[in-house]
Amino acid sequence: MNARIINTSSVAGLQESIGKGNYGGGENGYRGADHAAEGIGPVVAGLLAKAEIAVPVYGA
Repeated sequence: MNARIINTSSVAGLQESIGKGNYGGGENGYRGADHAAEGIGPVVAGLLAKAEIAVPVYGA
C-alpha cells in the first residue's frame, strides 16, 4: 500500500491497518488503534500513519 491517492478503498485499508495496530510501524509503541480511541478518528490517524507523520503522544 504505497499509493498516495486517498479514496474509499484506501481509507478502508488504512482503517484495517489501524485495527492491526500498525501506527508508524509500531516501533514507537504507539498504536493507531490507541490514537483513534483518544478521539482523533480512525481515518485521520490512518492518514497520519500512512504519511508517516510524527505526532505527539497525548497524555504521556
